[in-house]
Amino acid sequence: MRRAGAGTETRNERSAILVEKLSKLGRSPAEIAEAVGVSPQQVYNVMRRDSAFSFGAIGKLQLYYESELKRAVILAEMERKLEG
Repeated sequence: MRRAGAGTETRNERSAILVEKLSKLGRSPAEIAEAVGVSPQQVYNVMRRDSAFSFGAIGKLQLYYESELKRAVILAEMERKLEG
């Protein structure tokens, strides 16, 4: 296992960070689970930091986060244009 202090993240940390970021973007645990291909209970376990996703699931989670972040940015830009 890698040391978090060495500038790298463990699977548990990376899983939890991505789930937290998606939650802040308004994604529910059920939506996250569906996008990654896991059960909602697995998402809750990651949120509690009791477990981690597999490397493959983390890859899917990262892609999902990036697409949701892009969507949020596009929506914010559209709203700003409509207001201004």
